[in-house]
Amino acid sequence: MSSLFTYFFLGVSLAAPIGPVKATLLNKGIKDGFFHAWFFGLGAIATDILYMLMVYFGVAQFIDSPFMKTFLWSFGFFVLMYTGIENLLTLHTISMDAKYRKTVRLRQSFLSGLLMAFLNPLTILFG
Repeated sequence: MSSLFTYFFLGVSLAAPIGPVKATLLNKGIKDGFFHAWFFGLGAIATDILYMLMVYFGVAQFIDSPFMKTFLWSFGFFVLMYTGIENLLTLHTISMDAKYRKTVRLRQSFLSGLLMAFLNPLTILFG
């Protein structure tokens, strides 16, 4: 019974941290509404399914090579540092104007979720 709790807490600790995909999902829901956030989530789920199929067919052996690990870690570091610094520099420049509302299609929300999850280094490493 104690090993069951250990695996349960391990699963919760891996699922609990909010990464860039979940943060963008929350932002999409706040700005564009429920359906856009839902389609963004469907795009992220489609990416997860694609990664599961790739692991099933043996692509994980390629990612386990030391060169690919170093490349993915470096790429992830630079992408996350760039995103963090850009967000900190533009922290006080975001404004919401009620008169100006950009229309976003649901297809665009799905594709942005698909691409964001597909290019997320954390998803690649933990996939």
